[in-house]
Amino acid sequence: MHIELDDLSRPQVHALLREHLSNMHELSPPESVHALDLCKLKSPGITFWTAWEGPELLGCGALKELDPAHGEVKSMRTPKALRRRGAGRAILVRILEEARSRGYTRLSLETGAHEDFRPAQRLYESFGFASCGPFGEYAPDPHSVFMTLALEPASHDARIISQFTKMADAFATSPRIVDRDALDLLLRETGASASDDSLDVACGAGVVACHFASVVRSATGIDITPAMIEKARGLQAKAGLANVRWDLGDVKRLPYPDASFSIVTSRYAFHHIPQPVPVLCEMVRVCKPGSIVLVADICVSEDPRKAARFNELEKLNDETHFRALPLSEHIALFRQAGLGEPKIARYKLDYPLLRLQQALGHSPEAARATEARVRAAIREDLLGTDSRIEGDDTIFSYPIAVLTARKAR
Repeated sequence: MHIELDDLSRPQVHALLREHLSNMHELSPPESVHALDLCKLKSPGITFWTAWEGPELLGCGALKELDPAHGEVKSMRTPKALRRRGAGRAILVRILEEARSRGYTRLSLETGAHEDFRPAQRLYESFGFASCGPFGEYAPDPHSVFMTLALEPASHDARIISQFTKMADAFATSPRIVDRDALDLLLRETGASASDDSLDVACGAGVVACHFASVVRSATGIDITPAMIEKARGLQAKAGLANVRWDLGDVKRLPYPDASFSIVTSRYAFHHIPQPVPVLCEMVRVCKPGSIVLVADICVSEDPRKAARFNELEKLNDETHFRALPLSEHIALFRQAGLGEPKIARYKLDYPLLRLQQALGHSPEAARATEARVRAAIREDLLGTDSRIEGDDTIFSYPIAVLTARKAR
């Protein structure tokens, strides 16, 4: 799936807008229909996007400027025959990115009050929108629901989306990401079987979810980056898997009912998350009682100096890295989320540093500067990992801990 700025010239777009307006008039009286027609969408101050998968139009959405600090979401629509493909979420993410880049402090919307609008309202709620009163030129109307979201400046999430959009190809094909032994370890640690329904949180290119799908009854992956979800769909198609679904969304507010899954996993994600406790609590919430929660992530030295140096240097590799934790803090996270003492397995990932820097898009000059700092830390034994110098190569080593615990019944 790809999102593009649209000039409203294509017949498929015109047909979708006609479907949208017709449906709005079916559900609300004429005076309560605020959907924009083709002519109004071409007005100054309105930006319009469409979502496509090949030649197929999956949805549309628009951003209208109300004032220099306030925007409005308009014309959100997916074709009736093509819903639950993630297009609505992908477009809303793009609208939020644009609103933040313009410096808006608030984003609002109007939707219908009819029961048929509840799925749309749930989508907006999952992004943090809350009910509000009429705004702009709207008046109170029993057929309308008004919602608003206070926007912070470009966030850590926005940096993650930007970085992982650039990295999607490399991430999807990295031998260490698709390593069969590491993936099989997750199956063993969770005891995955044909009776399980699994969820992979911050699923990236879908490698873990697809590996579980080869064993479990159904697998779901959720990620905040549209480009990663697109790669995941491609991996699913290549593997011929029919029991996988993908959701685009914020892992801090998982869009699933309580106790929906028998296995909930997250791999190589927690070091990107500034506040991992709420995310782990969400994972526990959607896990069925008596079922399994697994986190696999970087596990740094208990020595604060070595942990700090590792985190400092890893930020030079990946600007979205926030903080890798020592094992004691990983275990504390599980306790804070209401889980028991986790079972622990370990392995490591070794990357030739210059090739890693190249894959991450760093210039040769920046890569060499980082390598010099890493080599100095290795010589001074300040990383607490198996990072090492092998001839002309600098090997940057990531110690991984796999923590598994069962939710109380």
